[in-house]
Amino acid sequence: MNKLNLKSTEVLKKKFETELSGYSAQEVDKFLDLILSDYKYYEEAMKSQQEAITERLNVINDRDEEIEKLNIELKNLKAQLIETAKASDYNLYQEIKKIKKKLNN
Repeated sequence: MNKLNLKSTEVLKKKFETELSGYSAQEVDKFLDLILSDYKYYEEAMKSQQEAITERLNVINDRDEEIEKLNIELKNLKAQLIETAKASDYNLYQEIKKIKKKLNN
């Protein structure tokens, strides 16, 4: 992106020297008014776009934080599931052992 050479206030405050065979001051003023209007429009558009970008970046950051929390929770739940499965397997093993013992007696 190219840097702008002028700001709208600089265009507004610009004064030209008049010469005998110079340009029409009214015509120059009208043209500068058009330029000034464009600058103001682009400055507002850029400001609005920057605000929208900042807002979207904040939403992305919030979502990234939420994803990180969910990933931690998922990891913890997986660990709990593994422990529950191990405990369940152990309990089944103990029950099978009891049943076998009863059958062998």
